[in-house]
Amino acid sequence: MPRAAFRTPVNAPASLVWQMMKEKIERPDLYVPGVERVEYARRVGPQCFERRMYANFGAGAHPIHELITYDDLTMTVVFKLVDDARFTGIVTNTVYEADGQVELEYTMHWSPRPAARVSDGNWDEIVRHAVLHACHMAEGRASNS
Repeated sequence: MPRAAFRTPVNAPASLVWQMMKEKIERPDLYVPGVERVEYARRVGPQCFERRMYANFGAGAHPIHELITYDDLTMTVVFKLVDDARFTGIVTNTVYEADGQVELEYTMHWSPRPAARVSDGNWDEIVRHAVLHACHMAEGRASNS
């Protein structure tokens, strides 16, 4: 069952990391290794999008249809699966800032559908790698500004 979470400190301003998480909504290929193509279905509201992302995490390209919302106050992006044949659930990306320390966390809560045949992937490692990739990008951008 794909449930994974990873949180790490980021040596970059929270505002920069948050800007990048919003950029990731439209350009996941820059942030998520394995993303091959993105199609936008529609803008649902001022902070809500519907998209299809085609990702290959080792088992061939799989379309991921999502409804995506973000909240500037909590610095959280929620990616909710829509009409997926194999899973239901959400992924969240959250930027935390407290006492001058910035942290980035991704959580994945997908549940297989009752009749779905799903393989056990290394979801912990996939989520960890995605967070560290975004962290290194943010730290690189912070040091170049």
